[in-house]
Amino acid sequence: MIRRCVAALAAMTLLIGTRAMAVCVVQTDHMAALVSDDGARLAVAEAAFELIDGALYAVGRAGDYALCDARGEFLGDARYEMLEAAGDVLLCRRDGRYGALDLTGEVLIPPEWAALTYAGEGAFLALEGDIYDDQPDELIFLDSDGARQNTGSLTQIGLRGFHDGRMAFMLSDGHYGYVDNLGRQVIPPQWRWAGDFADGVAVVSDAEGMGLIDAGGRIVVPPQYVWMQRGESGIAGLSETGTLDVWSPDGARLIFALEGVTEASVCGDDLIAKDAQTARVYDASGACVFEASPEVLFFPGLDGQLIVMDGPWGGACQYLLNPDGSAASGRYQRILPLCAGRYAAMTFDADNFDAARYGLLSADGTELLPAEYRRISRARENRLALATEDAVIFADTDGNALCRWPVSETAASSSEADA
Repeated sequence: MIRRCVAALAAMTLLIGTRAMAVCVVQTDHMAALVSDDGARLAVAEAAFELIDGALYAVGRAGDYALCDARGEFLGDARYEMLEAAGDVLLCRRDGRYGALDLTGEVLIPPEWAALTYAGEGAFLALEGDIYDDQPDELIFLDSDGARQNTGSLTQIGLRGFHDGRMAFMLSDGHYGYVDNLGRQVIPPQWRWAGDFADGVAVVSDAEGMGLIDAGGRIVVPPQYVWMQRGESGIAGLSETGTLDVWSPDGARLIFALEGVTEASVCGDDLIAKDAQTARVYDASGACVFEASPEVLFFPGLDGQLIVMDGPWGGACQYLLNPDGSAASGRYQRILPLCAGRYAAMTFDADNFDAARYGLLSADGTELLPAEYRRISRARENRLALATEDAVIFADTDGNALCRWPVSETAASSSEADA
């Protein structure tokens, strides 16, 4: 426990010292770089991604990462096949085995387990042996000092991770239940399928259909739906008779219901309900804000917008839809969300996808940059990376260049960093 407390204090010092810096990851076809807000490159490699917002990064090449802080300094020389943030620890994989690090890169759990998940408060659950065979595996509890304890609980599906202090498991007979963060069975295996908990409830299914249970295993909404999906503002369930019910996120209140629905989906804050003649978009209150033919497809946009596709793939068939149901842009072949009310508008030839080019589009439909870039990607909430044939451009969200690097320079820097 003392070792854990010391590590936590060191990690807190690291985060306080690095979060003050505005750092983002710029990824192109040729390289990845940690870049400060003014465009200074702090570390360059083939691949990089953020682990802890503004503080920790995995840098290297695919399957061979080192841990790096926001100053571009590597935290030791250890390399890992995988790094993943889990609360106040990092899960890692080396030689196909899983372990855990603190936020300074110190080893908490050596990478020697077939599977590992963080249970909170410095504890873990682990599996050993072959998790891909047809035999169930026992959950092993590891305390904050790494001491192991057999739990007696078995699972056939590996480790799915904890949500609201519960993790689903499955026995070899196909029934699902839940364990707590000590590996104890707290909801017996009785369900044909079990989802993750959020807002105190989880979607489960039995022979009668899908419904909701609470953290004690009590039924909140009886299993009665052939389809059920959680959205940002509620949980929707479609019955076999075509009734679509939308429940509050905790399942305690029915917000609204629709009849005659044949197909439904959740898209951000909105609900898409279809029948044989019409697709309708409903907001979180149950108001219908948009109608179209049932062939139309919808995708999440930014800040409550939707991306609508109402024509054949490859044509100028996509446009932005505002939360009130009004169109916000012209039509494009493809629209991709970026950040801060910005989208990439893509043009391409279906027979030569390598020739695709990207432009920059604002949420109100204004074209900020023409479709002449090989790639436009989000670097962080207020920064973009633009790639041309011969340069990488670090830009603000209006497309104004803050700095640029020749592709030849970035490729050379990447090779040097990985050598």
